Amino acid sequence: MEDAVDTLVPSGTTAPVLLGAPGDLLSVHVLPKLAPLLAQGVDVHCRIGLSPELAQTLLHDELDLVAVTKIEHAPARQLHLRHVREEEFVLVGSAGEAPYDPEDDTRRFIGYSPTMPMARRYFRMCWGIQPPAPALTVADLRTVVAAVAAGAGLSVVPRYLAQEGLDAGRLSVLHTPLTPVSNSIYLATRRGREHLPQIKATFELLCQAA
Repeated sequence: MEDAVDTLVPSGTTAPVLLGAPGDLLSVHVLPKLAPLLAQGVDVHCRIGLSPELAQTLLHDELDLVAVTKIEHAPARQLHLRHVREEEFVLVGSAGEAPYDPEDDTRRFIGYSPTMPMARRYFRMCWGIQPPAPALTVADLRTVVAAVAAGAGLSVVPRYLAQEGLDAGRLSVLHTPLTPVSNSIYLATRRGREHLPQIKATFELLCQAA
């Protein structure tokens, strides 16, 4: 049925790709790699959101594919998933901050959501405990990094977002685990749609680039 609907696109036009991702993934890992698709005349319309809500939006056919960083509790049987890359988490503070000690450290944290899944994963894997509740939340990791650099608190963020601030001396890594804490990034579409031409082309482009 989806193949039949796809043939109803007016002659001489191509269906747009409806793509969703968290804002930081979209700007760093997705949009810079879509130039070849755009050069072929394919339109791409993007939506920014958090991974759990994007997965549900995908299942409701509001998006064609999404880049997600969390697939816990996701209905994997309904999704076609491709691993894109791993992201390393780092615990950072502003320049000159002292190393973090979970036993008696009272410094406040910043997260992109009240549940702070990155910090929760980091604390669980490094110390077997839950992280402190965040004092500040903002649903954009780039803004979280900026707030940390300004001295508003500590945070656990992907290294690729912190690296520029670390290189420039605006941020400091406050803890180095014995084993790096990482998380997987996936590209997903609703199962059965991965063979559609525009979706398949986008999958191949993003996965090959990674």
